[in-house]
Amino acid sequence: MTVNEFIVFVFDKEKSVGRKTQVWRVHAIRNLALLGTIKWLGRWRQYTFYPEGDTIFNAGCLREIADKAEELSKDHRAKERDG
Repeated sequence: MTVNEFIVFVFDKEKSVGRKTQVWRVHAIRNLALLGTIKWLGRWRQYTFYPEGDTIFNAGCLREIADKAEELSKDHRAKERDG
């Protein structure tokens, strides 16, 4: 789990089983509402954000989500490179 100013990232162990890549849930800190999911998109070769319907994000939240997706993508590429 990773906690930031506005949101919390929770590793989804159940949805990650049987996959080569991780799945992370994104929740609001204030009420723990599910905002969306970060998971690997193979054709783009990077982690991407899949928002829940009727969710609204300010620039700070979007920045935190983008930073987490970029961090996960870099980690994944490093693991691929190192074997």
